[in-house]
This record gives sequence, C-alpha cells and structure tokens, in this order.
Amino acid sequence: MINDRRDEMDLAELVEELELSHPEKVADFERRHPDAMAAVADDDLDACDPDDLDDLARDLRNLLRV
Repeated sequence: MINDRRDEMDLAELVEELELSHPEKVADFERRHPDAMAAVADDDLDACDPDDLDDLARDLRNLLRV
C-alpha cells in the first residue's frame, strides 16, 4: 500500500495545499464546510464540532489525492 503524505498533514496544511493546488475550489469548501474552514482560518479548532472537522479533512484528502 502506498502512503500518501496528505494522510499525515494537519487541517491547516491541507487547507494550504487546497489554496495552492486548487484555488478555484476554496470558495466551494467555504460554502460546504463554513464552520470548519472558519475554525482552521482562526486557528481555533476547539470552536468547531469535531465531526465537521473530520468531514472537511476527508473531503480535502479525497480532492488532493486525485
């Protein structure tokens, strides 16, 4: 099995990768995951539901893996 480096990245790193690799998709992620994206931007992950953060991380990894 091939290990993808994105599996080891934290949310802030995944969002940065999104901004660099797919800047046209940032607004879509902000609409689909508003609370999680705001928590990452504010560096306050405790302010967001952990399930929302997990959903954001999963969606980011799926997009960036392709």
